[in-house]
Amino acid sequence: MAIFEKILVAYDGSSYSEKAAKKAIEFMDQDESVETHVITVTRDSSMDLYGDKLSEVVEENLQKEAERIIEKAKNQLADYKEKTYFKTLKGHIPKEIIDYGTEHDVDVIILGSHGVTAFKEMSLGSVSFQVTQLAACPTLLIT
Repeated sequence: MAIFEKILVAYDGSSYSEKAAKKAIEFMDQDESVETHVITVTRDSSMDLYGDKLSEVVEENLQKEAERIIEKAKNQLADYKEKTYFKTLKGHIPKEIIDYGTEHDVDVIILGSHGVTAFKEMSLGSVSFQVTQLAACPTLLIT
């Protein structure tokens, strides 16, 4: 029996999220019954910092970027497509990760210790810190 039967990987395209996906692969290699969910979350950008609505072009670009990132994850996990599910979400990133994990009853959330840029970590608050503090299930932080 696997240590974790349902895994959630938070994937943002960074090298840390690639390592998180590799860790999920290790668990799947140990037991073929392991199911993995990979999500990419873009922050809700319908409003800018001043409360003004962003243009449709900006929204479309953010959606295209999310699709590019999830394709990168699909390529990395191509050998495991039978037991891996992919989803793009939009909203408050830590909340979306935690909510998805709760809704899908995952056993562990695997995520990188840093996101795409260190500046985002400082300016928006650490996603990994918030998830590890608030998730109902264990989290595995990849460095």
